[in-house]
Amino acid sequence: MNESERSVLSAATTAELVLFTVHDRIIGSIIGSALGDAIGLYTEFLSAQTSRDSYPTRRFTLSPRGQATPFRIDYHRSPTHPATGPTTPTMPACSSSPFCTAAAPNRRRTPLTSPPGSPHAHPPLGPMCIGKTQAETFDRAAALSVITHVDPRCVVSCAIGTDLIRGLLLGEYVSEADVDAPPLDLDEFNRHARAPTLEALQLDDSQKIGYVYKCLGTGILCLRLAMRALADPAASLRTRIGLFERLITDLIMWGGDADTNACFAGAILGAYLGYGALPTHWTDGPLRTLGVGAGAYDGKLDKDTAVDGGRGLLTKDQMEERFMRLQGRVAQELEEDRKRRYAEEKRAKGLFGKLPIFNQQR
Repeated sequence: MNESERSVLSAATTAELVLFTVHDRIIGSIIGSALGDAIGLYTEFLSAQTSRDSYPTRRFTLSPRGQATPFRIDYHRSPTHPATGPTTPTMPACSSSPFCTAAAPNRRRTPLTSPPGSPHAHPPLGPMCIGKTQAETFDRAAALSVITHVDPRCVVSCAIGTDLIRGLLLGEYVSEADVDAPPLDLDEFNRHARAPTLEALQLDDSQKIGYVYKCLGTGILCLRLAMRALADPAASLRTRIGLFERLITDLIMWGGDADTNACFAGAILGAYLGYGALPTHWTDGPLRTLGVGAGAYDGKLDKDTAVDGGRGLLTKDQMEERFMRLQGRVAQELEEDRKRRYAEEKRAKGLFGKLPIFNQQR
């Protein structure tokens, strides 16, 4: 083999390797965001302390289905099974809540009414902008974000998040210096984008849950922490494989709008670490539920992606009937949980009463 042939082979091999790496990162970003969304439901709207009390082991698993970590039983989580995957679509959706700017574009905005849904645009939009410049990416992200979230903070967050994913997929952003927030003269932005710890973001502040800059800050911070971990001379392949689960778990244990925060952070980390670094006991459950295999999934053939979900449109009466059945099931689960806890407390008191030391005191 002459020198020119070696050069051609080397170029072809390099191109194939680059293509494989980019593909792995794209899948990692999209699936990573879905996993973050799913895992985040465990602690969504809880305080950090309640999250710790509810899940003291800090260990979450989605697969196999029979061994999935059970949810804390309350009205927010009871209707959902942990192995079914994300509860929020990874695309921006206009909400009818007062926090949705699109639903009330003339409302006077405050720091607390910047809706959090815009970060859900990043996972699919980042790969879509892979062939665009940074300026073009900003324009595309802003144009999409403004459809449902016209608040400037949402637009800024969406643009930055989308470009972060684009740059990570292409290998343009490889160190903390590459992701440093621009020196904007905006204290509110910098306070979140340059947060030193998750605790500093006060994610479970009941008055600011869902604030879009908190979500942006969590994604940037998790990326910084991942970069620091891999830059450590002692880092190994095991370090890389365990990073996604560790950082996402650390994030959701702070509560707050955990699923949205983890959705964005999951997309960022997935784009940086790649699909191969995602924990299989998280990926297997949702992917099996979706019927996604190695090259086997075609969204166009999936009835679930149809407007009616492939099940036919429901009438108003049918919707109300389903809602009532759901409410009844949730109420039943809560009542069963109350009885179970009462029985455990009663049994514990009975055991204490049988101990010799208690009998002697009587």
